[in-house]
Amino acid sequence: IKNNIDQINEVEDDSDTKSISGTFQRLEGQLFTALVIKTKAGKEEKLWWFQFFEGSAELSKNPASLAKKNLTIKYTEMEVYDAKLKEYRTIKVMKNLTVN
Repeated sequence: IKNNIDQINEVEDDSDTKSISGTFQRLEGQLFTALVIKTKAGKEEKLWWFQFFEGSAELSKNPASLAKKNLTIKYTEMEVYDAKLKEYRTIKVMKNLTVN
């Protein structure tokens, strides 16, 4: 186990990771940035960018180059407190971005 701890941690991380695909719409935000995509069903989904993730370099350098491109994003869910609503809500936090 000691020799394979990195692989074990990767498996544990993957169990909480989900995936969503859609067309890049825009970046939003002030203090923190969120990426907005539109799924095939026509629903807009917001995913938060809190830390470095694979695929973020292209997004940070030239987000306009991703306009109307199809993306697949891996994310985890995080429960955060919303002071305006005075309650907790679940948000999607990006972990990986791939341009299809």
